Amino acid sequence: MGWKYVVITNKLADYPIIFPDKLVHIEVATVCRLIVPTIDKIEPMPVSAGDIGYLEVEGIGGWSSTLQMNSRPIDERLINTYPYLHGIKGAL
Repeated sequence: MGWKYVVITNKLADYPIIFPDKLVHIEVATVCRLIVPTIDKIEPMPVSAGDIGYLEVEGIGGWSSTLQMNSRPIDERLINTYPYLHGIKGAL
């Protein structure tokens, strides 16, 4: 499969979170509930979860000001080959 997702919602928006299939839905949802804002004392909650049959990304790039790091040239290939190589270092 390669990828899973969970959607966390609050009063403002739905937040789709895509993650590798080696992680577990409930663990990702638990952590994401800690980072999605609580609004009007209503805590964020998961509203759906599942598997992704096919995912292809194009145009990876950019800078994270909070982590103070750039994306890497290899990131696009890492994401697109994850269902086959599972992120194993040296397999790219």
